[in-house]
Amino acid sequence: MKTCTKCRIEKPKSEFGKHSSSKDGLQPRCRSCRSSDNRAYCIANPEKRKDSANSYYRRNLEKYQVYRSMNSAKIIARVSVWVKHNHDAARANKNRWAHKNKEAIRVKDQAYARNNPEKVKEFKRAWAKANPETIRNYTRNRRALRSAVGGVLSKGIAEHLFAEQEGRCVYCRTDLSIVQVHLDHRMPLKLGGTNSDDNVQLLCRKCNLRKGAKHPDDFERQIGYAPSTATHIATSVA
Repeated sequence: MKTCTKCRIEKPKSEFGKHSSSKDGLQPRCRSCRSSDNRAYCIANPEKRKDSANSYYRRNLEKYQVYRSMNSAKIIARVSVWVKHNHDAARANKNRWAHKNKEAIRVKDQAYARNNPEKVKEFKRAWAKANPETIRNYTRNRRALRSAVGGVLSKGIAEHLFAEQEGRCVYCRTDLSIVQVHLDHRMPLKLGGTNSDDNVQLLCRKCNLRKGAKHPDDFERQIGYAPSTATHIATSVA
């Protein structure tokens, strides 16, 4: 038996962790008291705790990699249980990671789309089948908006823009021959843009979805767009 120096309760020696420099080879505080003290320290010093954890991880990266490779099933099961009970925190973590790794995700998505075109098509078909009302609403709203604005795009405008833009997305300069291409109204119809040749441009799917109905100036400031490296094309087809 051993008495904890904090709670002053006599407990079995199995309730104390090892400590090589102490006379009896055990920690002076019991496991329960040490655990509560550690939690309190972490709450009071989040940055120090984070730095300490990151430093330890970097020093023992090889050990972590070996452990993960040998216990992948166990880790996946544990994470799945945590996600099941912490939906909001898991979503927030995923969003933070995605925000920090936008370029890596974009490259990975492009590679996957090139290597798995049939899977991508099947996924899109399945999503469309599962969300018919969303697609109908979007189509109705878009058709009504274009009808109110008026205007007709020239035949072959997409091919013309592709040549003028040298096959590149106006904003990110992605090669449009290897990704899904969207014909975008530079000034959104919702903001008074016209459905005319001089107000359209070709974008990759990702840039078009990010831009949405934003004012072009606001979007270009947001992404740090440099016109000198990718001049906007706004010419009509003769």
